[in-house]
Amino acid sequence: MVMCRRSNGRDGRFSKIVDHEFALIPDINGNFFQINVTQRELEYATMRKTDYQVDFYVFTKCYPDSGKPVIVGDVTSLNNSNFDPKNPTRIIVHGWMSNKNSFINEVLPKAYLEKGDFNVIVVDWSDAAENYDYFAARKAIGKIGRKIAKLIDFLNSHAKTDPRTVYLIGHSLGAHVCGVAAKHIKSGRLGLLIALDAAMPLFSTYHSDRLTNSVADYVLSIHTNGGFKGILEPIGHAAFYPNGGKTQPGCGLDLFYVCAHRRCVEYFAESIAHGNIGFISNKCSVLKFSETMDFHVANDSSGNELFNFLADSNGKFYRLNVSQRELQSPTVYKTADSIEFLLVTRNYPNEMRPIVIGDVQSLCSSNFNPEHPTKILVHGWIANRSSPINHILPQSYHQRGEYNIVVMDWGDIAWNYDYITVRRSIGKVGRQLAKFIDFLYSYGGAHPSGLYLIGHSLGAHICGIAAKHVRSGRVGVIIALDAAGPLFSTYHQDRLTKSVAEYVQSIHTSSMGIFEPIGHASFYPNGGKDQSGCKTGFGGMGCSHNKVLNIFGETLTGELVNFMSRRCGSLRDLNSRKCLSNEEGAYMGGDPVNTQCWGIFYLKTKDPLEGST
Repeated sequence: MVMCRRSNGRDGRFSKIVDHEFALIPDINGNFFQINVTQRELEYATMRKTDYQVDFYVFTKCYPDSGKPVIVGDVTSLNNSNFDPKNPTRIIVHGWMSNKNSFINEVLPKAYLEKGDFNVIVVDWSDAAENYDYFAARKAIGKIGRKIAKLIDFLNSHAKTDPRTVYLIGHSLGAHVCGVAAKHIKSGRLGLLIALDAAMPLFSTYHSDRLTNSVADYVLSIHTNGGFKGILEPIGHAAFYPNGGKTQPGCGLDLFYVCAHRRCVEYFAESIAHGNIGFISNKCSVLKFSETMDFHVANDSSGNELFNFLADSNGKFYRLNVSQRELQSPTVYKTADSIEFLLVTRNYPNEMRPIVIGDVQSLCSSNFNPEHPTKILVHGWIANRSSPINHILPQSYHQRGEYNIVVMDWGDIAWNYDYITVRRSIGKVGRQLAKFIDFLYSYGGAHPSGLYLIGHSLGAHICGIAAKHVRSGRVGVIIALDAAGPLFSTYHQDRLTKSVAEYVQSIHTSSMGIFEPIGHASFYPNGGKDQSGCKTGFGGMGCSHNKVLNIFGETLTGELVNFMSRRCGSLRDLNSRKCLSNEEGAYMGGDPVNTQCWGIFYLKTKDPLEGST
């Protein structure tokens, strides 16, 4: 990292020419990936992690509380595990952010072993699953499934266990892992697979490792949070929908559907213990479109393609081409969306005046003044014009002076609990912002070099996309406020980089954001993960993620000396707090930002700043 230095490259900007440039990127467990960041045209960089650890533990009547490890290829471990080929074998596979001690591995072995003699094998794939980057865990299921297939072949070879007598039971992502395993067994066809609310994100259309009923003699699926965390459409020979399959009684508000998604595990455990008493179901002939809004299929005019109309959580419809079965990501056409630009000025601090691209009169009526600095604010996921960024920052800037504060409201797209869909939509949102910037230049006299684009979470990446598509000049400054991490863990063409603007400053405050430095200057308040006034760890991530708004706002209205930061030689130095105290520091934020200082910087905030916990 370099601070306060420019090369003599073209236009005086920093330049570096290399054949290959690699970065070590850590996952949530501290494991490092070597990423080739020169592959800028690839959707995802080459990931050098070659394997994941998968452990198998056998629980039996003799050892109901402590599973005995079985190692594929090690016959001694099998003999010592108390595995009995005369007893039925049940293999349990957990889902994302889980391990051998997770809920499913507590209740299902107990239910089976209280019922009778079973070999209950718990699969622990937490080396891949315990990773806040869902996309990375999703991509790993192929390797995990093949390892389970090898276990089943090993049991067949050395314990004479016929795969047709084996039950594979998977929850969430684990259900798809079971499907992969079933397809790769060499010693026979799997007898039965039970899918407990099989995961939906990144499985909404056909993919080669998505569970189907063709992989085993019989597939039974139980759906308790369909259309949200789980797949709603039937994927088993028999598909059961307790209480309609979407939400479950006793789960209360359940904003993130954690309760409903895991309730299927409880239902299944109870069905084992009580022999299906109380679980009599009525057969339905179809899933009606009027009820599910998910399965209406129609041919286009040519008759060559098939389309589904899918509803998001707001009831708005997407036209989905389901004939593209070999694509990992289908083509999605949103039938209606609205992106609005609203001006807030010091003279009208409580009024948002719309500016419409192409409508010069709206610009003239908005009170836009080209003599004042212009800042464009871009919110993130599950947000809109009324979200905190659009209250905190306009107030902070207007305490400082006269500004054109433009709020970009893309809430029609962003306010959708399906993060994957929102993530995939940011390209068109960014391009619309670029058109707005070109419009401001043409009719408002605001040159892009004088603009600040300020984005929070997903909004930071939108700012980067916009900067790449502006035609009227190069954007001056981007400020990335805890740029979103999920689905941006490796280089992607719409991931924010410092090359898109004259100067990029990034502020990192939580594990929900990208941790590696992405700006010319990257600041890490309190180490960049847990913030003052927020809980530590998983429970406080949302608070820390939003606290960046308060922190940056305070740099505009408070004493900038409180935000003096110290340069760090590397992320390793940052994590160990070995940043150089004798080096010249840099002030974080403020206005205008200091565009001459580059590097990684650490600072400690003095007092807890206001914000929700």
